[in-house]
Amino acid sequence: MIKVAACVLAGGKGERMGGVDKPLELLGAKPMLAYVLERLAQQKAETVELEEIIINANGDPRRYMRFDLPVICDDHTEADGAPMGPLAGVLAGLKFFAEQGNSYPWMLTVPGDAPLLPLDLLAKLYPATAESDVVLAASQDTDGKLRTHPVVALWRVGLVEALTRALVRERVRKITHFTEPLRSTTVAWKTPYEGGLDPFTNINFPEELIAVEKVLGGRSSVVEQ
Repeated sequence: MIKVAACVLAGGKGERMGGVDKPLELLGAKPMLAYVLERLAQQKAETVELEEIIINANGDPRRYMRFDLPVICDDHTEADGAPMGPLAGVLAGLKFFAEQGNSYPWMLTVPGDAPLLPLDLLAKLYPATAESDVVLAASQDTDGKLRTHPVVALWRVGLVEALTRALVRERVRKITHFTEPLRSTTVAWKTPYEGGLDPFTNINFPEELIAVEKVLGGRSSVVEQ
């Protein structure tokens, strides 16, 4: 059984939600991040197991201590101290696990504001790692059109050096700009999914929060599929 790790990217400002910590916003009876973590805990696959989860968040880490998980911040920022974006969070996670002696060959990343993550996420992404350095998740609509969700991905932990160079020296900021020259694969989930929504719906606006609350029914446990 191959063991992998996961890093929940919770470092976004949530400006379209009024500057709040989106993962900590209540969704029904509990924080949005709680749903994300429950979805990760329920990942099941025949050949791979998700063993360890960390949270990437900038600022005071104490606000995430209730989840009893390691909280790491970005190692790099812009010259003015502003965050570099999700790639910096990916790098922080990769470095965290690489410094453990490469005990995990792969790291899964997911956003902290995507409470409808598919329960077969790891089971579908991992088989594509045989020929890839990164495997990206996507959704596919009824017309066959793909929408990539690059924050949801499975990364080879050995990418630390390449990502450091891209982020710091080459000033790459978009995930897809970094992954384009790599050996990458995209794995798609058909939509509509649970409740007629995209399984990778991340909540950026209050109306999206309301829509997801309707799917989850305001309950304090994830919806079984």
